Amino acid sequence: MVGIKKICIKNNKFTNTNGTLPEYGIDIEPWQSGIYNNDIIIDNNIFENNKGGGIDIFPWTKNLQIINNTFVDNGISSVMDLNNGEESYPKNVIINKNNFQSSSIYFRGTRYAEYTITENSFENSRFSIDGDLNFKALTGNEKGFIRFINNTVIGCKTSYFMLFYGACNTLINNNVFNSIKGEIIDLTQCKTGSFSNNIINRYCVDTSLPASTVPFSIGTAVDNYNFFNNTIVGNENDVKVDYLIKIHRNASFIIFKDNVISKDNYSNLLINESNSLLFDNITNTNYKTTTNLPSPSAQYAGIIYNRIDNNNLIPTI
Repeated sequence: MVGIKKICIKNNKFTNTNGTLPEYGIDIEPWQSGIYNNDIIIDNNIFENNKGGGIDIFPWTKNLQIINNTFVDNGISSVMDLNNGEESYPKNVIINKNNFQSSSIYFRGTRYAEYTITENSFENSRFSIDGDLNFKALTGNEKGFIRFINNTVIGCKTSYFMLFYGACNTLINNNVFNSIKGEIIDLTQCKTGSFSNNIINRYCVDTSLPASTVPFSIGTAVDNYNFFNNTIVGNENDVKVDYLIKIHRNASFIIFKDNVISKDNYSNLLINESNSLLFDNITNTNYKTTTNLPSPSAQYAGIIYNRIDNNNLIPTI
């Protein structure tokens, strides 16, 4: 579909698309500057076993609603931009009340895009964001955003559920993550975001994954990211996890505050190589392993520790 306006695609079944590229159930592809796809509703359809993915959305798309659909055993459903300027980025894309089973979402280009993902269920799936084509570092003036709110996640399709590269203004709030056996979120070169008020149940690491796998991986050049008010419940009978959170070199202004951790299997709460970190007001119940936080030093000069409560015992840092 090219250059479409005011269209509703409802109560259909798209299955077994294979052979002719892009091998998607629905392909919305303006592919030319100034030709907009506008006011599109994709409602209550079934997408199953499509090799490319369920839905493919290219640049110059706005006011798109993907609601009440079921995605089963597809490739990667994508919304992408190929760096054609600010006006080409997808705007007002709403993904609401869908069921993803062994299917995934992939976004390319978030600098000026607007994505809202709410009230969906993801089972053995994943959610990825990649930087623009010919990616350049974010400046902090980007207007785009990603809101991932009130979703339910069960398991993950690969070694991670969320993988963000070059994403800006991300809000991941009020979700429930169940039985994730890999990284919940892996961030690299992201600027400004919040992972808050989420519930994480029965977190553990699959023994087939690398020993370095951690729930929260904060990669290179992540700036101004907050982890507030989350409840993290491990699975104390499963394999031990090396770290709860790993913060890599050149990350800055990372705040991990007011989180509650219980039934954990973490050898350490944190490994940190960042420029600045506030690790504050952590309540850790049923704690069974050592704290082992790095002491402030030349390497960790930017760390501030405050109120880390392990069964009401505050360790000396």
